[in-house]
Amino acid sequence: MLFGPLGITVLLTRWKERFVLCDDRHAVTVSAAILEMPQAREAFRVRDFGAVFRILRKYQGVTQMQISSATGLTQARVSKLMGARQGRVVHIDVIERIVDGLHIPGAFVGLADRPWEIDEDSEKPIESGDSMLRREMLRAGGALAAGGILHALDTEPDAMSRVLETSSISEKRLLELEQTASSVGVKAVKVPPSQLISATVNTFRSVRKLVRERQKTPYRTRLVRVGSQLATVVGETLFNENQFDLARTWYVTAYNSAMDIGDRYMADIALAGQAYLEAYSDDPNGVLQLLDSRLSTCHSATPATAWLWSFRAKASAQLGERSDSLRDFERAQAALDRSPRSSIRPGIFSFLPDTMPF
Repeated sequence: MLFGPLGITVLLTRWKERFVLCDDRHAVTVSAAILEMPQAREAFRVRDFGAVFRILRKYQGVTQMQISSATGLTQARVSKLMGARQGRVVHIDVIERIVDGLHIPGAFVGLADRPWEIDEDSEKPIESGDSMLRREMLRAGGALAAGGILHALDTEPDAMSRVLETSSISEKRLLELEQTASSVGVKAVKVPPSQLISATVNTFRSVRKLVRERQKTPYRTRLVRVGSQLATVVGETLFNENQFDLARTWYVTAYNSAMDIGDRYMADIALAGQAYLEAYSDDPNGVLQLLDSRLSTCHSATPATAWLWSFRAKASAQLGERSDSLRDFERAQAALDRSPRSSIRPGIFSFLPDTMPF
């Protein structure tokens, strides 16, 4: 990374060593700390030197007289700029006098490297620590970070890492939610809807809130998968209660959640739930329209894809397309035959041969 914390420290330390006050009581050099301040970098970027002067006074104790002496501006001009809401300077000669007088890196204000930024012997940028060149720091620090992102360039990767490592849910609680989702997936085909719907929706609501909070990336993925499973259970329950419109909404939510985390298996399970609605609404064309896009690119052998092929087989049979129906049935059977035995189990998150929809 171009600007690690150590690299910036070395650069700014060298900067301070090179441009210290020395014996001239009127000399002023913008400190390393101010060069790192976001509000100062923004003031440099827009050439709001009134704001720069105020920052120097507040954080570095620099007086108007010192600024006047260093920049060649009259004290009255310095005072006027400091008192203005936006004390911008537009004349290039004045800008250069201020920049050179206060030793502000040229790139911070959209200028070329200043003469004092160049090694007089080699006419090359002064190096500052290992292989990092000061010119690179200044160019990126000015052209990019003068726009207010130098601090972000250095800190955002670490900030992202902290976010990825932070979670509002414990592993124990997450396992409990996963076990709950798995359990209700089995219960959905065994108990009356009235015994399941309330608790499932409440658990879904808890998961949805957790997804909105800061979570480790793997934890978020697992939470979204649980949400997809619970939404599928709710869809199944509503289907059994003949609430087809509501069931469709929950199946679509389950599908979208699974696709969000790239879980093709759960997406296929949710898609099979939607196919239920079309199949039992006597809409075979609706089934084909729903499934053809997925099955045209389907190469996986899972209980979920077996379920999809079986729905297509039923739809083809309803339309009198016997050969297509037999072909689709064979594909459903082949998908089951090639599926891992452990994946073929009871419940709505799998598919058993005796549950073929015709």
